Amino acid sequence: MRASRVLYNLGIPALLKGTIALKTEMMIYSFSCFMLTKSSRARSPYLRRLEMCTPGLSDEPEQIVSVIRESAAAILEQATHLEYLMFWTCYPLIDVENPSVITALASITTLRCLDFHNPEKAQKGIEEAFQDTSSPLSELIVQGFNEEKLWNNFPQNLLGSVKESLTKLALSVDPSFLSTTLFQLPRVEELCLHFTHPFSLESLPRVFPNLKRLTLDAFYASEKLKGPEVQELLFRKQKSPYKWSSLDYIRADAKALLCFGPTCAIREVRVDYLDSRWIDPLCQFLRTAKPSVLHIDIWFENPVYDLPLLLHTISTNGQLDKLVLSFYLATGPVNSSRDSDAWVRSGYHSWIGPS
Repeated sequence: MRASRVLYNLGIPALLKGTIALKTEMMIYSFSCFMLTKSSRARSPYLRRLEMCTPGLSDEPEQIVSVIRESAAAILEQATHLEYLMFWTCYPLIDVENPSVITALASITTLRCLDFHNPEKAQKGIEEAFQDTSSPLSELIVQGFNEEKLWNNFPQNLLGSVKESLTKLALSVDPSFLSTTLFQLPRVEELCLHFTHPFSLESLPRVFPNLKRLTLDAFYASEKLKGPEVQELLFRKQKSPYKWSSLDYIRADAKALLCFGPTCAIREVRVDYLDSRWIDPLCQFLRTAKPSVLHIDIWFENPVYDLPLLLHTISTNGQLDKLVLSFYLATGPVNSSRDSDAWVRSGYHSWIGPS
């Protein structure tokens, strides 16, 4: 009997170690029953990372929705040591009309990372949870909107409530709110922005003065830009009084680097997409960035003609220590989309310069 008790006490921490992924509504309900036993107080310190997914809950009758929502709230109320929490499909768990999950979320004081996937219809609930949060969040992720609909009018107060603790931020939102944000996020060192419509980001150095790593998922936004619009963005960047002196890392497609990227030295540059149209713009960006590490995903329809021009320009960068090239070649008729089935990764080359 004593041996069974010892194994039981050892088993609970092992079971709760790592990330608990509740991928269905029934798993949420079952786990709430597990956490609400007489031993719940002994179990809660071991629950540190939690993911909750409710992909079909919005299609269920309200009675079932209510049961699952209350089960999720009960889990969060017991999660006294929770550090990482992800909601995959936030609504209807996070619902201002039924705020049990919102109240439970706001009561957690130990969260370091909060990740909202697919927050459509849950925006108001997320705002309310942040108004009362006392967790010292260091990482906030809001993502999962489709390409045509982002979170418009993103609330500044949502970031303002964690501005003293936040070090990493990933947003799938309309970034226009950044141009009117009055406060700074001085501790943010890593920023990922996903946006689908062109917007000038010259205010980023003002809002994030100590940024080190920047990812711009802006392929569809940059594809919409015409020649005069590109020139306007470049002009605004050059005239902006806000600039970083340097960055450690940037990742984006070639056109987005030119249109939205900063004008400063950057130690490592990752180019997610380069076709023959953007060799000159990329070279223009690289002349300012002067990276020592350069990764390029190359999508050329005519590599025999385009590749020598690219390599010649890269070779003029005397500071380059490492170059990694991945080649994607056309196997059939292609269009302008990098997602076309006509493309296939056909080669990889890495070069490391003298140390």
